[in-house]
Amino acid sequence: MFTFKTCITSLICTAGVFPIPDYLNKSVVELLVHMLQTDPMRRANVNNIRQHDWFKTDLQSYLFPDNDISTLIPDEEAIQETCDVRA
Repeated sequence: MFTFKTCITSLICTAGVFPIPDYLNKSVVELLVHMLQTDPMRRANVNNIRQHDWFKTDLQSYLFPDNDISTLIPDEEAIQETCDVRA
């Protein structure tokens, strides 16, 4: 099924074309541009995002858990759901 979301995702993934609203502050625009890079090697990873100043501003502590071993173990159910959605 070809939806608006598919169209937008396709544009971002293939051409890096996406609108940036004027009302967004410079910091969040910088983060979004980094996250939506078409080149996977230049695209922001989770650590880049979590370390970005905009992401760390006024956020709840649960978004920054301790390096507990349980958070390092992949959630197999979540991985399977993601794979099922992509199929």
